[in-house]
Amino acid sequence: MPSAEDQAFMGRALESSLRIGLVLFLVVWCFQIAGPFLQPIVWGIILAIATQPIYAALCRATGGRNSLAAAILVVGALLVLIVPSVLLTTSLVESATQLAEKVEAGTLEVPSPPDGVAEWPMSAVPLALRLSVRRPYTSLLMPASTMSVPSRNLPSSVEALR
Repeated sequence: MPSAEDQAFMGRALESSLRIGLVLFLVVWCFQIAGPFLQPIVWGIILAIATQPIYAALCRATGGRNSLAAAILVVGALLVLIVPSVLLTTSLVESATQLAEKVEAGTLEVPSPPDGVAEWPMSAVPLALRLSVRRPYTSLLMPASTMSVPSRNLPSSVEALR
């Protein structure tokens, strides 16, 4: 039979093991909860380190007014992000509008590719033969079964493209 000291030691060891296990469980659980936020936190740290010299220069330029320097830095960063996004969106909307107008009017023309493209290798049919066929853009709306080229009958398929 174990002595009283041994029993007390075993009780403390068991209690310590349970506490350590519970702490490990809580740490793992916290990392699982915080996992989705770790990447943005790391990027925030990277950006903070990268912009610190700019912030320090702005603090000196504003006479030690930290809030004003921070506001200038934030507004500048937002302008760097927002202005190109607005310009890109505006350009995309204008291009889509022009494309839709040309499709509706039936005046959409796809320009011919540069001459060097004819030398690019392609499977089954030489690209130069495919480029020599001028179909209206509406043929792209035809079912795929009417446009397919059977590979076992290649010579007649090439002649059909001419």
